[in-house]
Amino acid sequence: MTDSGLSRQGTPDRRGMEIELGGYGLVMLGAAIVALCAACFWLGRSSARLVPGARAATPDQVADLGDVEKDLTFFDRLEKAPEIEAIPPATAVPGPARVAPAPAGGHEVQVFASADRRAADALVQKLRAQGHKVRVLTAGPGEPPLYKVRVFGFESDAAARQAAAALQREQGLKTWVVH
Repeated sequence: MTDSGLSRQGTPDRRGMEIELGGYGLVMLGAAIVALCAACFWLGRSSARLVPGARAATPDQVADLGDVEKDLTFFDRLEKAPEIEAIPPATAVPGPARVAPAPAGGHEVQVFASADRRAADALVQKLRAQGHKVRVLTAGPGEPPLYKVRVFGFESDAAARQAAAALQREQGLKTWVVH
């Protein structure tokens, strides 16, 4: 292929041509697009002025429309609609059981964190039935609900890690030690 884009036989090369835009060419392309958009906008505005009746109605023209209310039926249908029963207010669900905070400096194993209060309560009951000391931490006021179930009462990090491994192995819970 030669530099002119023609093959040796003199026919255009069909393998493709490349257009390279950089610097000045890119600026000119952007300016052309903006000019085209502006021209379309002004053409639309000027053609709207040429159409008769495309202008806003004057107050005198509006007053001559007559009684428009007889054509409106939405409110008539609304007045004849059957009464809809009010939705009863939501009942408060009892909060998760609270336990006194863990002793200062103690180690805990978090086994659950979710916005599902019922799932947190069910897990608390299950772990307590197995003899674990369990507490539930909740999010502060104004924050989205989050219930963290923690097993506490471990004196050392090693004891907490051992309990976390046992809970993960026996219960299938994802656990992590919290200091």
